[in-house]
Amino acid sequence: MDLLDLKIFKQLYIQCNISAVSRFLYLSQPTISYRLNKLQQELNITLYAYDGEYHFTPQGKVFYEYCERILRDHDELVTRLEGMNDFTVNLSTVATYLYLEPIYKLLHEKGLFPRIHTCRSDEAIRNIIDHQADVAIVGGVNMELPRHIDVIPLKDERIVLVYHQSLSHDIRKIPLVIDQKDSGIHAVVLNYLEQFEQVNIVAEMGTTADRLALINHEPLGLFINETYLKDIQDRYPHIVISDTYQIHRNILLLAGESSRYGDIIHTLIEKLNNLSPSH
Repeated sequence: MDLLDLKIFKQLYIQCNISAVSRFLYLSQPTISYRLNKLQQELNITLYAYDGEYHFTPQGKVFYEYCERILRDHDELVTRLEGMNDFTVNLSTVATYLYLEPIYKLLHEKGLFPRIHTCRSDEAIRNIIDHQADVAIVGGVNMELPRHIDVIPLKDERIVLVYHQSLSHDIRKIPLVIDQKDSGIHAVVLNYLEQFEQVNIVAEMGTTADRLALINHEPLGLFINETYLKDIQDRYPHIVISDTYQIHRNILLLAGESSRYGDIIHTLIEKLNNLSPSH
């Protein structure tokens, strides 16, 4: 039994079609049949029955689970060995704005090859869970995390309502444009709005810059990260910043407890926590 046998059985379990397995693995059907029969003889168990359709035995179902686990661990091992000097960081949009430069500088100084990817918060978190990134920095977590993930607060962040100057300062009377569902603050804003008896959400759309340009001309409002506030007075003269409707949340760093870069991650946390407030 070797890795190819595991790959063959995994694909047979998933696709239930030997022709599809043959095409997927670029193997002849006789080769696949031979290796499956030999595998069952070696294990001395029946993994499946075939009567025009494949029916997997309880032993076959357990064997599939272990095939999946072993092949996943093998792929992870190969990836790690191939990239021992790589350090992969996933950043949400606001984390990129805050931390891209200091992260790059630190990793470069440590002799690592930084792979820094800006993505949605949920994607960044999922990549940490799936061991596809060494560090993720996001604005809050809206999913259950496994125990092996460390979560370290870096800084407190405000999410602030801004709106066109023609509107009254009453959130119930402000037509709101909110972030798309895959953004980091979508769920945060919706949870905050639940406290008000009546709000009027009129659209869900694109980037922060696009939304700000829209409400600079239209009677609308939206919630934005405080990191964008310093640009508003100069670039968007018709937008008012609310000092009442604000949400507070933490910018969080996520890393696996068993990361091979524990010392680097500790140094990175110290550096990011010691950045000046104006950074």
